[in-house]
Amino acid sequence: MEFHTFHLFHCPDGWSHQDVYKYEMEMVQYAEDLGYDGAWFAEHHFRNYGICSSIMPFAAFAAARTTKIKIGSAIVVLPFHNPLRAAEEAAQVDLLSGGRLMYGFGRGYQSIEFNGFNLPLQEARARTDEAIEILKLAWTQDQFSYDGEFTKVENVTVLPKPLQKPHPPMWTASVSPETVGHYAAKGIPFITDPLATFGRCKRATDEWRKVAAEHGHPVDDTNFGSMRGLVIAETEKEARAMAERAREFQKDDNITNLQGAPIEKTGEFAAGYYYWKDRYLGKNQELTVDFFWDRMWLAGDPDRVAAGVKTMEDMGFKHILFTLGHAPSTSMEENKRRLKLFAESVMPRFKTKVAAV
Repeated sequence: MEFHTFHLFHCPDGWSHQDVYKYEMEMVQYAEDLGYDGAWFAEHHFRNYGICSSIMPFAAFAAARTTKIKIGSAIVVLPFHNPLRAAEEAAQVDLLSGGRLMYGFGRGYQSIEFNGFNLPLQEARARTDEAIEILKLAWTQDQFSYDGEFTKVENVTVLPKPLQKPHPPMWTASVSPETVGHYAAKGIPFITDPLATFGRCKRATDEWRKVAAEHGHPVDDTNFGSMRGLVIAETEKEARAMAERAREFQKDDNITNLQGAPIEKTGEFAAGYYYWKDRYLGKNQELTVDFFWDRMWLAGDPDRVAAGVKTMEDMGFKHILFTLGHAPSTSMEENKRRLKLFAESVMPRFKTKVAAV
């Protein structure tokens, strides 16, 4: 198992943008000191929900300030990027980091972002699939051409090439069963969102294996990832109090408002995002803390959290990306306590190899 931190770059009221970057970088360095395997950064645009508008510059900065921890994108929203530039920038970060880049990508979903870039949401899937093909060609071919719907390339050599061969490991962000199956057919593993229940995570791994096998991809050594809320304390009572505060933050209108929903300029819900509509604008706003505690978060004392991690491991997940509390409602000291307690009390149970008898 590998354990990672996930960084949204949410900018709370009263904070400067520089405050946010300093905060997240301190958390990355602290995670490395504790032995975490990776740190993943989110791309968002046009509102304080997340202010890392371009992952690769911050990834290069993080690589320069660390030595061992892997650096991940969760995710590069490919419809917003020229695929050739995206390939160049990722390869450069892979080289500068000594081969530590993990490449997560997705089609995006937030209406405010697509409207800002003047792109229709209905094109998101096709733009993403086209970009993936170009990325792989750019990273592996000395010269190539590509005649796509959105990108035309003629006899181009993309430099630099990434250090990892044939290219950095890739994941897609997954919300819906349709997305899981779509990329399983291409042999690309997924990272589930933090609001996926444990049951839905299991269904996703089963679906991925089924579709991948049908398309001739190996399924025995899977590489799935999952974002999970980490709510850990020395006692279950203390962890439960943390969970109550976390649920209140999620209900904040600044986090959940319709600007973050996949709605076209016409006001209609975007085609291909109906699962998002049913799941995230409906049921999740009505869920109780008990639901999150039992079915989504890795929450409780170390033993209970370890049991949750074992459940994920048994499903085939090899990477867990921890979401933490958001400042200022959750202090840096509390987040550091969570990371430290997990690293000391839970992580060794999944890192220590038992010698063969």
